[in-house]
Amino acid sequence: MWHSHKYSDLQFDSKFIYLGVGDPDREKKQNWFDGTINYFAVYGTKLDPLTIRRMSVNIDRSLFDFEHYEELKAYYDAKFCKGSSIIDLSGNDKTGYVKNCKQIVTNKAKIKMLPIPVRKNGKFKALPHEENGYKDGYWLSWKS
Repeated sequence: MWHSHKYSDLQFDSKFIYLGVGDPDREKKQNWFDGTINYFAVYGTKLDPLTIRRMSVNIDRSLFDFEHYEELKAYYDAKFCKGSSIIDLSGNDKTGYVKNCKQIVTNKAKIKMLPIPVRKNGKFKALPHEENGYKDGYWLSWKS
């Protein structure tokens, strides 16, 4: 579970943002998350769907490389944890805290392997014929 430092300049009902769980002080339905979170960001403006899509499929670039980077209010990347603290990369000094979770290393391939189509045996048969020849990049006879 991550929770961030106080967000008094942002408008939330709670003074903390919790990732991976509902409010942990709540008795019922804490809604624990079973998965991974690579990075998380809070922006001071609404992002358009295309920008969000580009960010969500990003595996090798920082969020500073995208539009609206100057609107980042908080930016956490799970690679930048020190003990139970997660560093706010936005420069706004909103340190996050990690509790009841572990950091794991994942290897997501940048290259996607595509299967090569399988050839089926054809119904055509090559018939014996006399070689017509090939010279300087052209057939000697176009009968081939």
